[in-house]
Amino acid sequence: MRLELLPSTIRGYETQLRKWIHPHWQNVEINKIDKSEVYDVIFHECADIPTQYTRRNILKMTKRIFEMAVEEGILDRNPCSGVSVRVHEVDQKVLTNAEVANAP
Repeated sequence: MRLELLPSTIRGYETQLRKWIHPHWQNVEINKIDKSEVYDVIFHECADIPTQYTRRNILKMTKRIFEMAVEEGILDRNPCSGVSVRVHEVDQKVLTNAEVANAP
């Protein structure tokens, strides 16, 4: 991870995953974690996650960590595959270029 990502990115991953994921999986062997466990932690165990955007980012970080374990041969498959967080589209409150050009 240190070879691919900036130090600030690594600190961000470390901070967020320690806060949200580590308390739930600290005593679980990595090869014992399956898709249902990932889903349970992201959607139920971490009920305190403030927004869906944060939840999606935590899942993204978790997926990346598991993907690295797959790349290193530690796991055969990423248990996060198929788990996703839907986030509602935000209404755009900024004018487009065309709207600006046509403004009085």
